[in-house]
Amino acid sequence: MNGQYEEIYQQAERLHYRFRDVVDQPDAPEMQRLRAETKELLDAIESDKKPRSIEDLVKRIMSELDRIKEGDGTLMDSSDADELRDEYEDLRQELQELPNY
Repeated sequence: MNGQYEEIYQQAERLHYRFRDVVDQPDAPEMQRLRAETKELLDAIESDKKPRSIEDLVKRIMSELDRIKEGDGTLMDSSDADELRDEYEDLRQELQELPNY
């Protein structure tokens, strides 16, 4: 893994596990899809994909979290979804600061 991606990978990994901790219905199709997307993000960072490609994955995750946040709260508490979304936004901004962005 590229050295400049290590901190981003650690942050994405922390968010991946945090997501798994706050999900209320892990077997729901939406949650399985989102869990797969957080794993895909880790794989993309680990394989040194270009920052804009990684950013696209982050945006997809953020979009899913927005949908969950506006739902009925049975899949995940809306405050947890909102907090995760904010942290993924921070990750997206860090990607934009990479020299090869």
